[in-house]
Amino acid sequence: MIPVRKILTRPLVVYCALWRVPASGAPAAVGLVRSVLADGSVSLREPPRRWCFGAAELIAAGLASADAEAVVAAAWLHDVDYAPSVRRSTGFHPVDGAAFVRAEGFPAVVASLVAYHTAAVFEAQERGLWDALAEFPEPPELLLDVLTCADMTTGPDGSRLRSEDRVSEILSRYPEDDPVHRAIERAAPTLLAAVARVDALVAG
Repeated sequence: MIPVRKILTRPLVVYCALWRVPASGAPAAVGLVRSVLADGSVSLREPPRRWCFGAAELIAAGLASADAEAVVAAAWLHDVDYAPSVRRSTGFHPVDGAAFVRAEGFPAVVASLVAYHTAAVFEAQERGLWDALAEFPEPPELLLDVLTCADMTTGPDGSRLRSEDRVSEILSRYPEDDPVHRAIERAAPTLLAAVARVDALVAG
């Protein structure tokens, strides 16, 4: 297992293009992402925008093997519901994505990480979909923190962002009355605290 502090010898966020970077801990997740994009609805001629965060691989390198594999798989899969080929039942992408991941046979912890990623609890409350989210058990806090840190320090185009700027970026894409905007606004302290915990772990 690589000590977490050694991760700092490389940039925290390394963007993974789907066709270039193997997620060594999660080959099944990589294969699934490739398959749902294979219908041509998303072009692979340009860097994909949402599905992979190299930060998760770097941070998770300091975790036990099974935990690291779960986090990396979830990093690849957490936004899989944006692919048009994925069936939607609730219209709430963390839950629909988690249901898809579970149906594909991934471990329960991976589905839970997808379900609860990046303020999903707050958005579920805004949408009145708490019961749908509660079908999935809450994942371990540390693993969710690592996934949150990866998501909250990577912009839509794969560039590295400060977590505070990532919050602002998300808010700027949704009107104030949108459930996503309201959820992120409420969740911002929670999200930033998760990033801070991971930063402290890396620095320790």
